Formats: sequence, C-alpha cells, structure tokens
Amino acid sequence: LPGKVWDTSSGSIVTVTDRNACVGDTSDPNVQTREGEYRSCRSRSNRSERQQTAKKHELEAQIMSKKRGLSLEEKQQRMLSIFHETADFYQLKDIEKLSVAKGITAQSVKDVLQSLVDDDLVNSDKIGTSNYFWSLPSEAGNKLQMRCAQLESRAETLSRKKEELESKLDEACRGKEDSEERTKQLEQLAQLQKENKELKSTLQQYKDDDPSTFEALKDATQKARNAANRWTDNIWNVESWCNKKFVGNEAELNKHFRACGVPEDLDYLV
Repeated sequence: LPGKVWDTSSGSIVTVTDRNACVGDTSDPNVQTREGEYRSCRSRSNRSERQQTAKKHELEAQIMSKKRGLSLEEKQQRMLSIFHETADFYQLKDIEKLSVAKGITAQSVKDVLQSLVDDDLVNSDKIGTSNYFWSLPSEAGNKLQMRCAQLESRAETLSRKKEELESKLDEACRGKEDSEERTKQLEQLAQLQKENKELKSTLQQYKDDDPSTFEALKDATQKARNAANRWTDNIWNVESWCNKKFVGNEAELNKHFRACGVPEDLDYLV
C-alpha cells in the first residue's frame, strides 16, 4: 500500500508503494527503523480513515434525521435536556423558544411537554394565573429509581402468579394424559352429545303439544282478552262523556268515532 515514511539514510520523507521496498533487509538497524516508521504511518492512516468514516456516518444520520423529522422520544430527550441543563423553572412560552432552538417544531412543543408531564418526568404547578414547569436532574433520577422498583415489584408479582397458574395447569392436566381408555371415553362422550342434540331437536317438534306450553298460551290469551275488554269499557266511557258534554251533536260524534276505527258493533270478548 502507498505511504510516506522517514528515510533515516537520506534524512527526508520518501513515498513507498510496497512494504518490502520500504523495509528491505530486516537485519539492518536502519531498515528496522524504517519498518517501525512504516507501521506507525499505516496505523495513523487507518485510524484517520476510521475517524473519517465515523464522521461520515454521523453526518448521514443527522441529514436523515432532518429529513424524516424527530421522533417523539427524541423530542422528549431534547426538551428534558433544557430542564436538566439549567435546573430552572419555565413557563410555556419560555419552553417554546428554547425548544425551537433545540430543533423541536413550535407546533409540537405543547404536546411533547404534556407527554412528559403525563409520564411524570416533568413537574407542573399553577402559581397565580401562570403555569410553571420544571424537572431537576436528581429528581428525575429518583423517579426513575422509584419506577424501576415498582416495575421490579410488579415483575415479581407476575412471576409468582405465573408459577401459581402453571401449578394449577399441571394439576388440571394430571390424570388427563393421552391413553387408550381416555380416547375411548372421549369418543363415547362425543357420541352421547350428538344423540342429546338430536333428541332436543326432536323434542322441539312437539313443543306445541307440551302441556306447560299450552297452559302458558292459555294464560296469555286470558290476559289479552281482559285487556281488550278494559279498552272497550274505556271507549264506551269516552263516548258517553262526549255525548253528555256536547248535547245535540250525537250524530256528528258517532261519525267521528266511526272514522277513528271504532266499529258500531263494538262489544266485549267472551
């Protein structure tokens, strides 16, 4: 590979394209010196190339981030950094200005701030007529520790519940292992269930002849007859009241009742 090394014999920098051409006889002290310089040069060159590649990838990631926009998590982290770097108290208008400087669009500041408040990462309180927001680095750490402890406790509870359910499952499955006898019993159960379904279908065909169904129909018919006769009484009472109220207009009233669907031969059901 091409490179530049210090030639001790000539006291100048020379360009080499082949390691052997640069190194030569390794038994010569001058050659050993040139070989060490060559290795050092290649090491610095490789390190520089890796740094340039890393910067290139970082620049590409920043460009892609600007193109696709910041995710909610990225916006939350940037807004939290505002509170933690200053450890100060802010109103919404102040947060909007600082957030825009952090690359957060002004339209999304309120929603991002509310999400942090909902997640208990930012505190909020109303003082007078103004709302103030703050989040201290130490407080955030304490909250994360408390949250971690809560999650660990919940994980332990769920783990115990899982063990209990697995124990119940093992107990429920005990004695139900696949065997020839169990297979026969399941087949017999399926056959009996099929016969039961067929018998219920047959019984449904004779439902109208069922004594209990007949009695229920008889009672319903009697209730309907009594209700119809009550309405017959109500209609007659209305006709009687109208005739007494509007004396001399009996014919017109009678015509009106006929038009409303009241028959002339209205009578009780027997």
